[in-house]
Amino acid sequence: MSVYAAGLVILTWRGFHLRGTWRLIFAFALAVVIYFNILALSVQIPGVCGEIRFLFQAALLTAALSIGILAARRFTERAAALASIEQNTSSTSALRH
Repeated sequence: MSVYAAGLVILTWRGFHLRGTWRLIFAFALAVVIYFNILALSVQIPGVCGEIRFLFQAALLTAALSIGILAARRFTERAAALASIEQNTSSTSALRH
């Protein structure tokens, strides 16, 4: 699963240049990649009993979802700010000509 999510991250970044909805997809897919990689690491740690491992994985899932939501919000706010700056720049340059 991590490989597919990483492929989606690369596709949104390099193929679609993080335009529009692809920003949100990038943010969530990257959070999924991080989650699966740390989850795989936690499963490979020897000597950790099942209950502690379950609690760690639940905390990890919560952290990954939080990071994904925050990144998506930040990307959306940044995109809106950049769009308004570009719109203001194009309207002032049109007035000059």
